[in-house]
Amino acid sequence: SVGLTSIMYLTTNSILAGTATVGDLVLVNGLLFQLSVPLNFIGSVYREIKQSLIDMEKMVELRETQPTVKDDGKEVCPEGGTVEFKDVAFEYDNGRKVFSGVSFSVPEGKTVALVGP
Repeated sequence: SVGLTSIMYLTTNSILAGTATVGDLVLVNGLLFQLSVPLNFIGSVYREIKQSLIDMEKMVELRETQPTVKDDGKEVCPEGGTVEFKDVAFEYDNGRKVFSGVSFSVPEGKTVALVGP
């Protein structure tokens, strides 16, 4: 926007000096507008592509992460039991807390889902 303002200022000075007309100012304004809209579009496409590449990199990083709990392949089938969670907390890597201090139990044969906004 500094460049656009500078060019408009130079054109205005040319009008005051008598080397350009008001029509020239309108012409320069139109040309700058026709140039700035496609450049703005190219900039937004570039930002979208860059963000997509960052997201893909994070997905690959997440996919290559080794689980901390190893599955030994044995099936766990408790009969008549419940699964109980006490004082559970969850937050993202950046420190944004989702929930903390949550306690609940899930009886046999039931399914529980934690859904948020």
